[in-house]
Amino acid sequence: MLLIGPDDVRKAVESDVQSFLDSLARGLKEKSLKEGWYPSRLSTDLPRGWIGIMPAFSSGSNVVAVKIVGVFPENPKKGLPTVPAVVVLLDAEDGRALALIDGFTLTEYRTGGASAVSAKYLARRDSETLLVVGAGTQGRSHSRLIPEVLPIKKVYVMDLDEAKARKLSELIKSRGIDSEVVSSPRQADVMVTVTTSKTPVLTGEHLAKGSHVCAVGAYTPDARELDDTAIKKFDRIVVDTMDSLKAGDLAIPISKGLINPEEIYELGEIVAGRRPGRESYDEITLYKSVGTSALDVAAAAHIYYKSLELGLGKEVEWGV
Repeated sequence: MLLIGPDDVRKAVESDVQSFLDSLARGLKEKSLKEGWYPSRLSTDLPRGWIGIMPAFSSGSNVVAVKIVGVFPENPKKGLPTVPAVVVLLDAEDGRALALIDGFTLTEYRTGGASAVSAKYLARRDSETLLVVGAGTQGRSHSRLIPEVLPIKKVYVMDLDEAKARKLSELIKSRGIDSEVVSSPRQADVMVTVTTSKTPVLTGEHLAKGSHVCAVGAYTPDARELDDTAIKKFDRIVVDTMDSLKAGDLAIPISKGLINPEEIYELGEIVAGRRPGRESYDEITLYKSVGTSALDVAAAAHIYYKSLELGLGKEVEWGV
């Protein structure tokens, strides 16, 4: 079995970002075409956090992945990540454990990568500005990967912690892209919300014609990053999985009759050519994600095979 740590995950992804994004797109496509097994996650609340188990079988890669992920808000005080995770990758032919992969870094890349896939299909081709609300791990991932599919020239960074916002802004500049720290949302071609806020951070007045929004942070039924005025402005709403309809950003406006759930569909259906992506220049689009095991197994398989190719990770004896 191959032990693949955080640095190995980064090297595997960064060695060929485009092929990584292609792997994620194929994973979303397989899920929407029901080519494999992608059940809803099992989860439970714990005294100081939350834990979820996300299994998946990819028929295309012929592997099984099981991610165990947690959310522990007090972890940063201990110097630990808020979202610890580990992924076990198994051979679907014989059940052998192929790899144990750092799930925190995998989740960092697969979440930002999936948003980049959404931008590829739903954002305007000439999008040059990006707003990132939330300067944590996912702010870093999204600001790294979305410019891989769009000609982004400037990134606005917003966070309640100004020091974190400045740090991310400097990192973005080091990649050769202009960046500015802002204290309130700026209109941008692509807008990303990756916060832990329970209340909206974007309103309808922040959305310009032709913009694309990736709403990633809020995943519980009572949390929202987008208010009603924003939701009503979207011409097209796409999700990573239909489980996203249970998240507050969609569940609350659906309960109010503001949007029709029958008009919402999965990003994988666009990748598969079964549903349309952006159809007009002025269209305002939303990609809402809560995470799906289809992305975990796609990312895990890609990282495993790339690690073998590059000689990354540490091989250990495990079982027979």
